[in-house]
Amino acid sequence: MVAWMGAVVTMIVLAIVGPIRFREETVPKESELLARTRTAVGGQLSTFEQMMIRKPNQTLDNAAIIRLWRANVGTPVILQLIKTSNADFDLTANAIIDLKQVGIDETILLAMVAATNRTH
Repeated sequence: MVAWMGAVVTMIVLAIVGPIRFREETVPKESELLARTRTAVGGQLSTFEQMMIRKPNQTLDNAAIIRLWRANVGTPVILQLIKTSNADFDLTANAIIDLKQVGIDETILLAMVAATNRTH
């Protein structure tokens, strides 16, 4: 009788609250989605797809930032590139002065400093 009542209480709670999640689900990366799709249909990843999954992040340096800035790439895009790339920035006083003279936004300079600290 007690077990039966426990099951009824559980059903009522689930009906009111819904299923309880004990961990936060994360959104899979694009490469994981591709691999899952290929596996689901029984196919293998092509050589190109395998290479793209293993492709290392690009390395950004001061010259790349200047080229992006002069090409009128927006600050949000440059910031995202800095976050997702390997940093190889020259952050000496003279280099920062050169970047400022080109007109590089201070938020980009701060992201460059943060990225350099992240890699060292």
